[in-house]
Amino acid sequence: MNKNYILALFLGLFLIVFTYFVATENYMQVAKIKDVVSNKNYDINEINEEQEKYILKAYIPNTKIDKLNEKIQNTYSNIIDQFKKKIDKLNVKEDGRKFELNINFTTYEYDKYLSFLITYTSDFGGAHPDKDIVTINYNADNNTFVDIDLLTQKDKDILNKISTYSYEVLKKNEQLMENEDQLKQGTAPLSKNFENFVFSKDGIVIFFKNYSIASYCLGDFEVVIPYSKINI
Repeated sequence: MNKNYILALFLGLFLIVFTYFVATENYMQVAKIKDVVSNKNYDINEINEEQEKYILKAYIPNTKIDKLNEKIQNTYSNIIDQFKKKIDKLNVKEDGRKFELNINFTTYEYDKYLSFLITYTSDFGGAHPDKDIVTINYNADNNTFVDIDLLTQKDKDILNKISTYSYEVLKKNEQLMENEDQLKQGTAPLSKNFENFVFSKDGIVIFFKNYSIASYCLGDFEVVIPYSKINI
């Protein structure tokens, strides 16, 4: 009886200690993530999902502004829904490797603007993962969102200003000039070429995603345009 009692007591203590360390470890992992990207304007929600065909990991900003949260949530939901719809038609590779979607974000702040750059990578088993970006710009003064169409409404010539500045900066890259026609097309004064931008303390940042101005192997590009150049 005494031996059984001692054994049961020992096992009970072991489980308590083990549970404590596991909980502590999990807490520290979460705390580390939050410490790295913590900001007074938002918290972070994390999604870790693994199913038979896919692995999904996403970090989602959760701000103190309901309207902005709804916009962010809808953006993430659209990305995830498109990914899931595509893999529904695909079969898992023979090696058993699952399809993957990873979503992350970067924040920028300037004056009354709060901006989010959302980057996501989708691996459908091809030669390389698909990379894409979405930007969200929020005006805290009037509780509205700012996109390229709104900027053109305020300044009819802003597309020409952004186009000229971007081309002059990017043409200094010799690799981009190897296909100058693609560079010119990707920096032409069209709204679709400059729909991804954020407001930073150094100026408006224009993002050129894969294939927009160069081949995939050269990656993404960005151009920072001082506000004085475009009167913002």
